[in-house]
Amino acid sequence: MPPLLVRHPAPYPTESLLGYVLRLSEKNGYVSPSSVCRLAGIKQSELGAIGLKVERLAAIASCGAADLNQIAFALLVKHRRCSQLLGHRLVPRELNLAQPKLCPQCVVEKGFIEAHWHLELMVACPIHQCIATSQCPKCRKPLRWFRPGLLECECGGNLLDSKMPPISRAEAGLLELM
Repeated sequence: MPPLLVRHPAPYPTESLLGYVLRLSEKNGYVSPSSVCRLAGIKQSELGAIGLKVERLAAIASCGAADLNQIAFALLVKHRRCSQLLGHRLVPRELNLAQPKLCPQCVVEKGFIEAHWHLELMVACPIHQCIATSQCPKCRKPLRWFRPGLLECECGGNLLDSKMPPISRAEAGLLELM
């Protein structure tokens, strides 16, 4: 079966899987990743699950399942699924897949959302030394993964307009370790 999407950007090695689906959706002109999920036969509720099987997503994105497994949230160890982030095993409570947060400046510079933003403890950007954005600056609602673009809220708000309070160098240094 040929890929169902017109554009097939490859995932970046440090990209968030949820961010990749959002970027895939945005590059193909969809208003929400729900369309990508529908094409892949993935329920919206499955998208943020630790055990998402990436093969169906890989088929419509014209990329290898192995590439998506590298950024997936589950790792198979002795026939059991374990939580992971970029190949590092984690306790499930260390991951936050439900409430997106990010540094809009990093997204502009890199062109994608890094996976480390899923870490519960990653609350600020060590590069730009500012608190992460977790709500829309326009509507003030918490960010969702099902939005039009990497830097666009469902209400049309631009995440680059977010107020990003600074953090200290010491805090940035601790966050760099993650």
